[in-house]
Amino acid sequence: NKKMFKAGGLQVKASHILIRVKKDADEKTRKAAKKKIKGILKKAKKGEDFAKLAAKYSEGPSKDDGGNLGYISKGQMVKPFEEAAFALKKGEVSDIVETPFGYHIIKVFDVKEPEDLKFEQVKEVLKRQLKQAKSQGEMKKYYEKLRKGRKITINL
Repeated sequence: NKKMFKAGGLQVKASHILIRVKKDADEKTRKAAKKKIKGILKKAKKGEDFAKLAAKYSEGPSKDDGGNLGYISKGQMVKPFEEAAFALKKGEVSDIVETPFGYHIIKVFDVKEPEDLKFEQVKEVLKRQLKQAKSQGEMKKYYEKLRKGRKITINL
């Protein structure tokens, strides 16, 4: 079962641009932030350099690195961000993604599939599994043999 023997999980190499909006921000502040992120999104979708856009506009901690988050795995980011990032293909730019931190634009630069482990890496695990399956089968046969011809009562 090859699915049982994978190294790591699906990962995406992503960058993002964040325009911060506090959870308790008023409608005027939200609208201004949304307008700003929409303008940036237009530039990103036209193919402008994403790292330069992030460095210029992002309000996130990865701003100085062009928005680069490196490789991320499922479970590392807040759910709306994760869902958007893992739905993108290599080279794609997301629409606006809202999280508790504000509005994001995400670009995926690479997708790394889980790698198949080599036989030598899983050989011992396979041996243990096969031994366990065999011993469970033997134990079942033994219990059936003991039960055969016996009257079993349970007293509670």
